[in-house]
Amino acid sequence: MKILLYAPMKHPDHPSPSGDRTIGREVRAMLLALGHEVEVVSRLSSLTMEPAARSLEDALALAQVKALTLTARYRRAAVRPDLWISFHLFAKSPDLLGPLVAQALDIPYVTISASVSSSDRSSAFRAGLALARTAIRRCDAVFWNKPKDKKAIARLAKCPLEYLPPSVDPERFAAARPLDLRAGGAGPVIATLSLWRPGRKVDSLVFLARALTILHERAPGAPWLAVVAGDATAPDPVVASKARADVRAAFAGLPAARGRFHGLVAPGEVPAFLKGADAFAFPGLREPLGMVFLEAQAAGLPVVAVGNSGIATMVSKDGAILVDAPEPEDYADALAALLADRERRARMGEAALRFVAAERSQAAARAHLAEGLAMAIEHHRRRRRR
Repeated sequence: MKILLYAPMKHPDHPSPSGDRTIGREVRAMLLALGHEVEVVSRLSSLTMEPAARSLEDALALAQVKALTLTARYRRAAVRPDLWISFHLFAKSPDLLGPLVAQALDIPYVTISASVSSSDRSSAFRAGLALARTAIRRCDAVFWNKPKDKKAIARLAKCPLEYLPPSVDPERFAAARPLDLRAGGAGPVIATLSLWRPGRKVDSLVFLARALTILHERAPGAPWLAVVAGDATAPDPVVASKARADVRAAFAGLPAARGRFHGLVAPGEVPAFLKGADAFAFPGLREPLGMVFLEAQAAGLPVVAVGNSGIATMVSKDGAILVDAPEPEDYADALAALLADRERRARMGEAALRFVAAERSQAAARAHLAEGLAMAIEHHRRRRRR
């Protein structure tokens, strides 16, 4: 099939790395692997972090013009599209293109990773939420990846729902040569990898820094090294500078022999970086999912995070420690137990690899994707007969 792919929040080729971009790229790769022709139909973004009625009106007007242009183009095309997929739409980034173009071209409309949080009903984003809800009602199939989203979507959608968990390519990780992160040290290496964005990312890094400082103060002579990868990439230099300062200040309490900054890691270098460590630590405060946890497990690392319903779906029960109490002291306890037990780290790493291979590989996700697309085509066919 010829599939039109659209991401109203961040298109797959966006220069700024993020979990959303990674998942978008994985979706495109899976569609190509299934033999489909895929076109990223537009880079128009509807994302707004500061709600304003006027900005949404302007976005709608621009989208309507773009939709007319796209419809005219594809009606003239020698090979017309067979299906439209929109990836990650929610109240702050509703899909303003897909429902219009799919209806005009009379092709199935599918969403992946849609969210209609009830908390947005009473917020300034309720207009965007209404648009997201309307898009879901128009769908021929909805792929969900978070349990809380499935419940909300099921109340709206009049089409098949299919689980599409985030996935990685285990072979890409298996082929990577580990990066030497030890810097001559003999103890275990704790890796963390995150962009330094204000909000939950910086909050998690500050939390981790406090836990590592506690760990060091309890046992100053215990051999271990924390390697912190990432940097502030906000387009606003003032915002980026403050985030960078906050993270560096948080880790300033650790001696140089205990922690060091690694800088940004390019997407292609993530497997090698992670395989150079012995454990992965990132609290993931308020994280809805966290692709990095999946990547760490694909590298064979045990994971330590603060538990929530989203992260719980991303990790192996036997390959991760999910700390129930969101306090740095409790997180330090979990890290200390893991660092002191090499055999446990090895067992957890093996469990993580099995989990990725059996449940989170791209091969497994492709099967879910193919099944859901077939249901979308059938649903659209039946709807046309009514």
